[in-house]
Amino acid sequence: MVGLGLFLFGLILANPLQGQFVERAASSGVDLNYPAVLGAHTEPGLDPYNVGSASAAGDLDGDGWTDLMVTRTGAPCLVFINNRDGTFREEATLRGFGAVADIGGIGAGDIDNDGDTDVFMVPVSGLRYFLLLNDGSGHFTEVAVARGADATVTIESHRGQSVSMVDYDRDGFLDIHVSEYLVSRTSENALHAVLLHNRGSSAPGYFENRTLAAGLVQPVISDRIDNYASVWHDFDGDGYPDVFIVGDFGTSQMWWNNGDGTFANGTGTSGLENSADAMGVTLLDYDGDGRIDIFLSAVSPVGLTNIQGFFSDNRLYRNLGNRRFANVTDAGGAKESGWGWGTQSLDANNDGWPDLVVTNGFNETTGSFESDSTKFFINQMGTFSDRSAAYGITDTGYGRSLVVLDYDNDGREDIFITQTLGHRILYHNESPTANAHWLRLRFVGTSSNRSGYGCEVTLTAGGRNQVAVYNPTNSYIGQREPFLHFGLGSSTTVSKIIVKWPNGISQEFTNVNADQILTLTEATTISGSANAPAITTQPADVAVAKDGAAAFSVTAQGSPTPVYNWFKNGVRLDGQNGSSLNIARVQPVDQGTYTVTATNPNGAVTSRGATLSVTANINAKSVARWWNEALLDGIRKDTPDPPVHARNLYHVSAALWDAFWTYERDAWATRHEVFTKETLSLPASETDRTSAQREAMSYAAYTIIKQRFARSPGTVATQAGIRWLMQQLGYDPDRTDATGSSPSAVGMRMGRQILSLTLNDGANEANNYADGTNYVASNPPLVVRDAGVGSGVDPDRWQPLNLANTVTQNGIILGPSVQSFVGVNAKNTRTFALTRLPSGFPVDDPGPPPRFNSANRSEYIRQAKELILISSQLTATDGVTLDISPGKILNNTIGTNDGAGHPSNPVTGRPYPSNIVLRGDYGRVLAEYWADGPDSETPPGHWNVIYNQISDHAQETHQFRGTGTILRRIEWDVIGYLALNGALHDAASAAWTIKREYDSSRPITMIRYLVSLGQSSDSNQLYYNAAGLPLISGQIELVTAQSSAVGGRHAHLAGAVGKIAVKAWLGSPPSVTQTAGVGWILGENWVPYQRETFVSPAFPGYISGHSTFSRAAAEVLTKLTGSEFFPGGLATYNFNAGTGLGFEAGPQQNVQLQWATYFDASDQAGLSRLYGGIHIEADDLAGRRLAVKIGADAFNRFLQLYNPATLSLPGDNSTPAGSGSGSGGSTPTSAPSTGGSSASSGGGGGAPSLAFYVLFLLLGAARAWTRHKNIEGK
Repeated sequence: MVGLGLFLFGLILANPLQGQFVERAASSGVDLNYPAVLGAHTEPGLDPYNVGSASAAGDLDGDGWTDLMVTRTGAPCLVFINNRDGTFREEATLRGFGAVADIGGIGAGDIDNDGDTDVFMVPVSGLRYFLLLNDGSGHFTEVAVARGADATVTIESHRGQSVSMVDYDRDGFLDIHVSEYLVSRTSENALHAVLLHNRGSSAPGYFENRTLAAGLVQPVISDRIDNYASVWHDFDGDGYPDVFIVGDFGTSQMWWNNGDGTFANGTGTSGLENSADAMGVTLLDYDGDGRIDIFLSAVSPVGLTNIQGFFSDNRLYRNLGNRRFANVTDAGGAKESGWGWGTQSLDANNDGWPDLVVTNGFNETTGSFESDSTKFFINQMGTFSDRSAAYGITDTGYGRSLVVLDYDNDGREDIFITQTLGHRILYHNESPTANAHWLRLRFVGTSSNRSGYGCEVTLTAGGRNQVAVYNPTNSYIGQREPFLHFGLGSSTTVSKIIVKWPNGISQEFTNVNADQILTLTEATTISGSANAPAITTQPADVAVAKDGAAAFSVTAQGSPTPVYNWFKNGVRLDGQNGSSLNIARVQPVDQGTYTVTATNPNGAVTSRGATLSVTANINAKSVARWWNEALLDGIRKDTPDPPVHARNLYHVSAALWDAFWTYERDAWATRHEVFTKETLSLPASETDRTSAQREAMSYAAYTIIKQRFARSPGTVATQAGIRWLMQQLGYDPDRTDATGSSPSAVGMRMGRQILSLTLNDGANEANNYADGTNYVASNPPLVVRDAGVGSGVDPDRWQPLNLANTVTQNGIILGPSVQSFVGVNAKNTRTFALTRLPSGFPVDDPGPPPRFNSANRSEYIRQAKELILISSQLTATDGVTLDISPGKILNNTIGTNDGAGHPSNPVTGRPYPSNIVLRGDYGRVLAEYWADGPDSETPPGHWNVIYNQISDHAQETHQFRGTGTILRRIEWDVIGYLALNGALHDAASAAWTIKREYDSSRPITMIRYLVSLGQSSDSNQLYYNAAGLPLISGQIELVTAQSSAVGGRHAHLAGAVGKIAVKAWLGSPPSVTQTAGVGWILGENWVPYQRETFVSPAFPGYISGHSTFSRAAAEVLTKLTGSEFFPGGLATYNFNAGTGLGFEAGPQQNVQLQWATYFDASDQAGLSRLYGGIHIEADDLAGRRLAVKIGADAFNRFLQLYNPATLSLPGDNSTPAGSGSGSGGSTPTSAPSTGGSSASSGGGGGAPSLAFYVLFLLLGAARAWTRHKNIEGK
């Protein structure tokens, strides 16, 4: 079969069925009153090149011949009635259209099921819609207000684009969906871009607005409705038509029909997100696989082929099934057509493969698109080739709507095109008829809508199947004719036609002759009568451990096959429309009662309620571990803010510490509290004591987490999680009485005391962490979608990003936004052990990063070049391999990447085996793993995860510093969390203070700025600037006439001669099923290896937070465990081929990251940020060096609390740290308890010694002088 396919493909290429179009608009009469001058409009803000000129084909007078309707901006419509001789006559006034003017979009169909064609229109700008009913003879009366279809508005005018007709609820009557453009968010948005529901059998052709009830109110992505069209089809095969809304500025959306009148937004998981600036749309099965695919005409404002700011960027999405699409544009061959508008599929040569036509042109100030020609792409068995000239498609200008029709009924599809300015075009198809047979189908619904809109047809002829969907309104302001056309090639007979009618019933027709117009009428009786759904197997109750998997299933019978919708506690679960419901990682918030409805046009039935219970083996972990994990769960659902997360980890660890030691016998004789302590009379029974200890620790942690996450985006899940944990532990989460000496009261008092003591610690928690430092960005925002960095930019300062759609790395959608400095208050936040100058700056100043405007410019440029080189390595297709075994890499000296690995594993005594991986896989995996942790817990949380994994390792002995008594697991966890999170909190405070003070740029600004200056290598070449970017052959090059010629390496950059091209990662792919790869791009468009909805973190670059967090953690873990090596001498993390990466396909092969020591892991975390393109080397190495002292000081501070008699032990390599900035020593206060209690205002643990103060002042004076010399512009 493969050989036969290749033979046929070669035959088609060698002897294509060549077609020919001849332009006949004037001779046919459809060019009458064409827009010779640009249509004027009184509505301010409307671009006359961007509105109006819609058209629709339909049989208005019922004679079997296709007529045409054309709209005009600011003028009445035109109606061209087919004379049946290849010509048309204009009869708008005669037919009742004369009073309808300034129309933006048209839809035609039988909306009252009376057997004729009715018309719905939306204005270019106006206060209501228009509905024209056909009296059966082709004469129309406007009845929108009387029929409830007017959608009258009062705040902002309708700005109509396309009109779609669909029976979305399968009641047998056509409903109406409208697309609108340039409509702001107001209280009337449910009256714009409406879904009008036909009231059906009770009142045919009367409507009610169901936009809000259906969940389709726009906008949903930005603050403005920017929709051009919508197309309807049962993409997921559940029997109900789904809708793909086509939007400008990346706002296209896929909505799945739930089958009960509502829709679920499935854009993010469909593979259809980020669909460029899309305008036109058509549906077709381009590759013959039986699934309907999507083609969009589109442009993009950032890209590789147009230096003026926009380039043609059409999209072809292949339907993969299971609600997934893949962007196959590049392989499809129809990516570039110009500034695309109307587009349709057609079979121009009747060979049985759907071709594409796109009309183009626009008056865009940043590019020359006025002369764009309409493009015709011939389908060569699943790939497209531009054959415009060969087929006679040669028009240029301001193309707008495009209609496919066979206006002379000769079996060859013709093309009608309107323009906003200029003649209309009517391409008459005069292709050869030999071996070009055809079949045109007309549909008459009976129980389905009379027009048959929504029929899915499978036609078998010549040994192959063709699949198409019939809905002429599925287009951008250009409705095609009311026939479904199939080319048959040499076949004279169609062996089988299967029609799946909109009501779900399938009907088969066999042995149909070719070359005819065939009317298919829906059978009134079909074998297997229609039945309402009935549930035969009910879903069962499920109990599953937290983080486990749960599944519910149901079985229902009915005809047509029912559609399922799952509910939890009565609330619909978006996207859950199958007979089973699977929850891959159960969380406490998932607990509840689940029901499922089964629906078809004959009725609906609801299942019994099935209960999901989340269980826990509480004794498997210490209570401290449970609360650490509960906090990590909250962090994963919160807006990423590493300093805030580090602060929460520290404070909850301190609460666990203070409560733990409160219930240890005689603990306060040798231990010190962090914030608060109580002296109690402990139970004599050890069982009672440890039980009271767990309870007090739980109430303390619960109190803090509950308040700290009350305003989190994930607060519902977080609060459910901590309430569940309290109940699993046997405690009442609703208890509030903190009086007395009960463990719950003690724990609540401690938690409240810590909240009170830290509320004003400088983080500005009371104001939701809003900037309390008055930071003002030095640079204007960088619009990532635009080339370059903009004007007036200081290349040494941070430049906030302006993103069209911001989505955090843990999936929180923020929409269009300009970054503000996240974590800016760290400068003022009270620390654990970190010492600061009076200004708040850390005593340990790393000095400034490389600056462009300094004597260190060459280093600035070198490090920017290094990022470009790394970016060019983010592909596995080059075949380059690396050995990433701990025996070959890492084991660096402090602050370098000079390591050559470890000679052997000290635990096994054997060398580490080789670990060969593809270089491109390694770089991408590295960037992905360390970005924010495997589950987006941010770096502080990630190191807590690592600590927990270390603690669970079979070879971890839980001995403090690796010697002496084996600690109880609860004590091991308590001391580890405090030591680790105290250090991480200090790392955040130091790194973010330095970020604010040095305010350094990110690589995206550095690289784009240097590119904008020009090249510095050759003064005799173009674009020279001595301060610019040096050229490197094969890496950083000038685009020349020779290099951009056809076949050249820069051929796709033609027109950019003299500009700098860099070989780099090509940017976030449209679908996670694709790999972007590496290639030549204009340097002014360079982006880091990140999602296009993230790009770079929202704070300055220097120093790297990842590097600082990671090295500080490694220092603590080494001291705590007594060894720098992971248990067993090796830690690993696996990435499976093809599925391991988050925003593109990969890795190409399996990759296992390996580390021998904590320092190896921390150095790799810092290095990963270079592969991710968001830090330069200086950011990483300075962070590592600074963190050595931060980690050591934090551990010594911890030693003061854990064992004050021993301030430091051999191997600490540091002096004891003080009690932390702002603590001012311990100030005893009275606590509301029956036992003795005290609280300190900050660092806790007693006042520093006189020797410490002397040392602090000496260091402060020295550091102040250094900082004064080093901080430029401060």
